[in-house]
Amino acid sequence: MEKPVLSDPVDLANFLLDLVLIAIGFWLAWNAAATKLKGTLGGAMRLISFGALILGVAHLVETVLDQHFQVPMEINELVHRLLILVGFLSISLGVGRINTAIQRSARHPQS
Repeated sequence: MEKPVLSDPVDLANFLLDLVLIAIGFWLAWNAAATKLKGTLGGAMRLISFGALILGVAHLVETVLDQHFQVPMEINELVHRLLILVGFLSISLGVGRINTAIQRSARHPQS
């Protein structure tokens, strides 16, 4: 007989942590939107929030592919790492935009 999905306490804990990560990603996205920043900083905040959300989703996808669909570990790990890569690239691009804005501001201070 097949064991029910998430019957193992560790699997359940992983799933709940996945949901917490996604909630934090949504919270970050909501805060980025609430600032109503436009231009370079607004775009940077959106990229960073998108990256954080993708990082949370990547972990949930990994859990679901393993627990629900029994995807082979090698494929699951590859999908997980690709999603993590997208998340980190998005965060890196956002931080890069903030750095560019700071450097531009330092070169052309407003009086």
